Amino acid sequence: MDRLAWLKETRRRAEERFDTRWAPVYDSNWGSTIEPAHRDWFGRFLSRCAPGGLVLDAGCGTGKYWPLLLQSGRQVYGRCSSWLRRGLEIYTSIFW
Repeated sequence: MDRLAWLKETRRRAEERFDTRWAPVYDSNWGSTIEPAHRDWFGRFLSRCAPGGLVLDAGCGTGKYWPLLLQSGRQVYGRCSSWLRRGLEIYTSIFW
């Protein structure tokens, strides 16, 4: 197998493993809380975003910050190479 094909197959297997093994339990084990410092920073970030605007969450994972974005009246555009499917199962109003 040539190197490029090997890399593609290795990435595909890794994404499948993370999507099936870790994404379903990530939030309940590690991603369910937002630390106070992160919450403060996120509040400052939102104060600079247009009300009702569209926010890109690149590397969004399972959508840990989506509730804060949605509660603030913003729309969310989520992009992530993995785990996005899990977030979309929870938050159906997200663009992707």
